[in-house]
Amino acid sequence: MGPPTRHRELNNGAASLRRRVALGALSGALFALAAMVAVRVRGGVGPSRFDQRVSDQLGSARLGRVAADLGLSQAWPDGAAPHAVLYAVPLAALTALVALGVIAWRRQDRGALALCLVGPATALLLTDAVAKPLVDRRLRLSLSYPSGHATGAAAVAVLALVLCHRWKGWRALVVASPVALALPAVMGVALVRLNWHYPTDVVGGTAVGAATVLALAALVGGGRAAQAPNVT
Repeated sequence: MGPPTRHRELNNGAASLRRRVALGALSGALFALAAMVAVRVRGGVGPSRFDQRVSDQLGSARLGRVAADLGLSQAWPDGAAPHAVLYAVPLAALTALVALGVIAWRRQDRGALALCLVGPATALLLTDAVAKPLVDRRLRLSLSYPSGHATGAAAVAVLALVLCHRWKGWRALVVASPVALALPAVMGVALVRLNWHYPTDVVGGTAVGAATVLALAALVGGGRAAQAPNVT
């Protein structure tokens, strides 16, 4: 192994370590956010002042006029909102997850395939089996913090962004961001509008979903992965 090759490998290793540290730090910050909100709402049965303010803003006439101007009045607040929560967003997220898994498999990218298989599932498991019983916040008869719907949507969205960067770099990440982030945004607004969750439930779920995927990406390596060569 010549000096230039070894120098290049050392640089690649250092860059990979920096990416792992950055992903881990961002994951830790998001987990800390979810934990801080959990402490504030633990054992609660009603909305916080933040919840009330956000709910009031989402129900304001001004936002209603904006929705009407954009031709979205059927989805604000009733119309299509239940369908968005129950069908449209989950179906879009599942379709994206399957597509990402297929791409990872075809690229022979085992790290990416592992993220697709365990990332969102782990986030949902943490939310439903760990966080909800510990926090014990209720909306009507159900445990509400953090929101499982928001967790799943955020996990798939962040997974898509991580893999876009892994495969195609920063430009692809920027291009994909508006589409990917629309999943948790639409889900969060619909959940609050339907009074299925408080806004803080959505914040916590989004943080847990994103943090879990970022933590797992740090473990498998979140850097660029080269296209596997075609075998004929």
